[in-house]
Amino acid sequence: MTQAALHFIVVNIALSLFYACYKFLLAQDTFLQTKRIYLQFSFLFSLFLPMANLNSWFVKHEIVPTVVANAAVLPEIYIAPAKSSFAWNAESVLVAVYALVGLALIIRFLVRLTNIANMRKGGRERMLFDTKVIELHQDIAPFSFARWIFVNPTLHTETELKEILAHESIHVKQAHSVDVIISELMLVFFWTNPFVWLLRQEIRQNLEFIADNKVVESGVDSKAYQYHLLKLSCQQPDIKFTNNFNILPLKKRITMMNKQKTSKAGLLKYSLIVPLAMALIFISNAQTGATKTRRTTGNTTNQAVKTQPEALQKKNFLSTTTPSPELTEPNTQTPTKNQVYDVCEKLPEYPGGMDALMKYLSQNIKYPIKAQENGIQGKVFVQFVVNSVGKIENAEIIKNVSPEIDAEALRVVNSMPQWTPGEQKGEKVSVHYTLPIGFTLDSGNARHNPVVLVDGKQMPAGYDISKNINPSNMAKMVVIKVFSEEEQKGQVEKYGQDALNGVIEITLKK
Repeated sequence: MTQAALHFIVVNIALSLFYACYKFLLAQDTFLQTKRIYLQFSFLFSLFLPMANLNSWFVKHEIVPTVVANAAVLPEIYIAPAKSSFAWNAESVLVAVYALVGLALIIRFLVRLTNIANMRKGGRERMLFDTKVIELHQDIAPFSFARWIFVNPTLHTETELKEILAHESIHVKQAHSVDVIISELMLVFFWTNPFVWLLRQEIRQNLEFIADNKVVESGVDSKAYQYHLLKLSCQQPDIKFTNNFNILPLKKRITMMNKQKTSKAGLLKYSLIVPLAMALIFISNAQTGATKTRRTTGNTTNQAVKTQPEALQKKNFLSTTTPSPELTEPNTQTPTKNQVYDVCEKLPEYPGGMDALMKYLSQNIKYPIKAQENGIQGKVFVQFVVNSVGKIENAEIIKNVSPEIDAEALRVVNSMPQWTPGEQKGEKVSVHYTLPIGFTLDSGNARHNPVVLVDGKQMPAGYDISKNINPSNMAKMVVIKVFSEEEQKGQVEKYGQDALNGVIEITLKK
């Protein structure tokens, strides 16, 4: 699942939960302004919820592992995405349909804004009972949008006009059009979610409750005002998303005007928004955090991964190294059954040699589409065993990047053809190997050459270890990949710009 799809699902789940909480706990309250805040918070919080990232919190609590490769390390290979032409599939068709409906909704929204602008341009601005209005001549119900009040004075009595202006002035002064526009835009992007439509309806209805309540509180006779609403109920506004004096359903508006005020203790229910919001934040981050924690835990229990000392954990770099020389010396003991060697007298060999192995990997590893879409890149380390008959077994990830990239690396390693097995004292033995595979989105720099030091002497650029050094002659090999700016600067000053691609220090047997 792409990151965009995951964000889309998170937003829709949040909107659904906010609506359910509103409908079952808050809808019948008379705390109209508080409900307005809650409804707008529901939209805005849900929209920005995926950006509330707690991953840094999880990372701070991770154990920082150092990969210690107790095995022969194969040359590093980098994989870049293959260039491919766009192909239609079920997913792309669904996205296209979704986008087309969203485009139709945004066009409808813009058309309505244009209609309002045309009415503003064609109407006459005048003062009516000390209120600025746009006088229209159409047979249309009064409405307001932004700072404009549109009305046809010839259709109403003086008393009715005063009530209308009192009502619409509340919409203008409290900027209710902002709430309406936000709900319309949310509908454009999340039109498949029925709760978005319902939230939009609740927002518009609550705005009318607020205006009605203010009019009644100003001293207007409540019953006369309600009869006036009934009289205008047959007039439908041409602009659907404006604040309208006679917006339906009238029954709910009249019920709310006559409703007994909710006790102030009822405000305590709104405090539920805090645990609801926190729960949504943790849920949206739980999968990522759990995945990272699980990966870290899995790595630290692997025999090929050892935790650095506390002083080294504070440094921001990854060291891939073999153990001390005595551990990397070829084992002189007689091979025993089921023993797996880290280094032996004669290492296993891929059919055709190292060049054939690199060719096989470059032709068979495919950069996962999901990783490309999410911009994921990095280096994965695969450790496997070439057993005594040359078959690949026990392949596992000892340093991961993402589930898709890890799975692709394992797939290709497990599907490798049979090797020539290694030998110890003339007998075929099983041997560990570690293969680093870099996945990079920078196709122009898909292959990087690290600095190679042999007994402290820097080798020329492009030095091929596999062709120039027999692994059995190695006493120690340390592969350093530097990440922090301080470490990078030091390595570049010491070895040159190529040090940014890593440094391999090889110590030969004396």
